Amino acid sequence: MKTLSPKTPITLLPVALLAFAFAPAVTASPLADRTIQKASNVSKLVERKAYGLDKSELNKINNLLEKIKSVAHGDMDDDDGFFDPGPLSTITANIESSPYSFKVKGTADLLMQCLEQRSGNASNTDDIEVTLNYTQSKTIRNSSSWWKGSLATCAALAEAASDLGLKKGVKRGKFIVGFSVEGKESMTHTVQGKTATAIGDKCMNKLEMDGNADDIAISVNGKQFVELHNSSSWWKTKSEVCTLVVQAAADSAQ
Repeated sequence: MKTLSPKTPITLLPVALLAFAFAPAVTASPLADRTIQKASNVSKLVERKAYGLDKSELNKINNLLEKIKSVAHGDMDDDDGFFDPGPLSTITANIESSPYSFKVKGTADLLMQCLEQRSGNASNTDDIEVTLNYTQSKTIRNSSSWWKGSLATCAALAEAASDLGLKKGVKRGKFIVGFSVEGKESMTHTVQGKTATAIGDKCMNKLEMDGNADDIAISVNGKQFVELHNSSSWWKTKSEVCTLVVQAAADSAQ
């Protein structure tokens, strides 16, 4: 886990760096543009009108809409296309004495499954015990602070599993990025993509800022976990946050 405290404003990454870190983005057709816009409109309508649906049902609908937009964008991001084939690994864990068990394809899959199981759990944690395939174990403690919310907790768990030897389990050149702003569940999301454009666009579509922020947690493929703290100012817009999300993915590709 890396903790950064930027002292100067972070600007958009140079085009050359993004071109180096990611494959070229697919040029969208007018039909693809319209499909993406329609899916975005439906997503916003669902969020406004579907009062009778619980959070898990809303998440399923939004995930399907995200896949429609991804296909239109030329970015096939279904799970089968992102995860490496191969045997599953067993992860057992105790998070603040609460037991969990996962069958996963790798650290990225562990991150996603952990977020699903802890959906809506905004509690802070500082004590995690993890075991890989019932043989190798590791206990991690955050002695200086807390892991805030589900994303930071699940990212710390996945990173610990990586230290035990669990592979990321994601195909080369593809990224599953989880991020959280101020540890708030309303600003906790995952995005998948093969390009900087895809990741940035999905981040912008999903994130709605709830006030200014000075703490952001980001996990790339469940393997690289960074916690960013802006000690000199605030991040005020979702474009600033999404730039950091893209930068984290670019850094992990180097």
